[in-house]
Amino acid sequence: MATSSRTADPPTYKGLIDEVVTILVGPEEEPFHVSKELLSSNSPFFKAAFEGSFKEAAEKTIRLPEDDPNVFPDYLLWLYTGNLQSSKADTVIQLDGYCHLYVLAEKYGSEVLQNLVIDKVLGHAPWPGELPDDKKDGDDNKEGEPFIEPNTLHYVYGYTLPNSVLRTVLVDILAWQVDFDSSPELVNAPQECLFDVVKTCARRLPYEIPDEAKHACANYHIHRSSERCPSPKNSDSVQSI
Repeated sequence: MATSSRTADPPTYKGLIDEVVTILVGPEEEPFHVSKELLSSNSPFFKAAFEGSFKEAAEKTIRLPEDDPNVFPDYLLWLYTGNLQSSKADTVIQLDGYCHLYVLAEKYGSEVLQNLVIDKVLGHAPWPGELPDDKKDGDDNKEGEPFIEPNTLHYVYGYTLPNSVLRTVLVDILAWQVDFDSSPELVNAPQECLFDVVKTCARRLPYEIPDEAKHACANYHIHRSSERCPSPKNSDSVQSI
């Protein structure tokens, strides 16, 4: 498992013997010691940094002062185990955490992780007639409680480009489930987000949701080849609002 300054020894990975590089994350430069091969094989960003002619390759160190050292361990946990979960014991990643993790995955070009995170975000989404996953186990769904916190929207719009899939997903969710008469999500949302929601609503009149629109692969996953995820069942059916 990946380690940082919180533990003494650099990580090991079963069946993998290669160089260990240092990632200094955040303004305080918290060090994380990571397999160079594992990073390079899962991230074009790190591959370019450590296998090119940049000084990072010679020093075997890269500084990421703008990245969050509290989120980076979750990225490393996925990198070493393939699991999408919190690196903190007894902690479940919530929507805001998934959005922060997606921003890192998008920056590093880790498309497999991007797709996994998108699936989790969609799983949290309250589509018409449904409750989000974390409300389906008997928890109270408080009236007026925002599904997407304004701070999360500001973070996503502040750290992603206009063509980011994460923006598209959040805007689609808001366009389908938001109550425009009384919506805490939109009261303090970024102006650019509000504009995107309005454009999406205008395109989708008369507001019908094909099952396919909820299928992550067809609309939100990133695939570089002809491969696709399994098709959803009953893809021809339509759910009306």
